[in-house]
Amino acid sequence: MSTLLDLSLGDSAYIEGFQDSVLEMRLLELGCLPGTTIQLDRKTPWGGPLILTVNQDYQLALRIQEAKLVLISPVLPHAISEIS
Repeated sequence: MSTLLDLSLGDSAYIEGFQDSVLEMRLLELGCLPGTTIQLDRKTPWGGPLILTVNQDYQLALRIQEAKLVLISPVLPHAISEIS
């Protein structure tokens, strides 16, 4: 299964789950529930955090080590047009 690190800039995905229970609790408290849409907005240089938009609502920064633990599935192009 893919993780947040597999996203390219501007790509969106659905959160499928988490591989770490501590990170899972923290992200659930921030509204990152399974099924939530997440988009990669920026990658900071030198291995810094990823900047993500959650549910087109707010931005979140995640360390690379944390991003490796978030399982995702891609948003299909036809699903985007249905939402709009």
